[in-house]
Amino acid sequence: MHWLRNVMLLKHRKSGMLLSLKAVKEQWEPELFLAQLCEIEATHRQEVRLKRLLKESQLPIGKQLSQYDFSEVVGISAVQVKRKASELSWLRQGHNILLFGASGLGKTHIAAALGYALIEQSVRVKFTTGTAMAHQMFNLLRLCIKTRGHHSIR
Repeated sequence: MHWLRNVMLLKHRKSGMLLSLKAVKEQWEPELFLAQLCEIEATHRQEVRLKRLLKESQLPIGKQLSQYDFSEVVGISAVQVKRKASELSWLRQGHNILLFGASGLGKTHIAAALGYALIEQSVRVKFTTGTAMAHQMFNLLRLCIKTRGHHSIR
């Protein structure tokens, strides 16, 4: 099993040992054994990737599309949001989604739920609020002015 670590396979030694014992006991062909090892590794890597994407996304916790009541708002439907979550051509074209509306309508809920659905498809997501984005832009502007020798904004 040491050679598997050298080729970046099998992060979990115990899984490999258990699988090798099963393969010997059931007299598997080598191809089946290697296919099963690769499946274990691929599953593990996907789980690690999804955990990393979720952490990096900074999404609010516990927001799912199934929990949102679309009958409470005008201008957006469950079908539209689910389509954005499943048909990713808009992402490949470099488009973004911006949600606008009065306070309390569920913009954060919809955005987070869409983000979770995209992460499940291994899409990198970054959640932020309008206020946080404005602060970042202001700080960048202040930094640019400062580095050019002008007076800083206060």
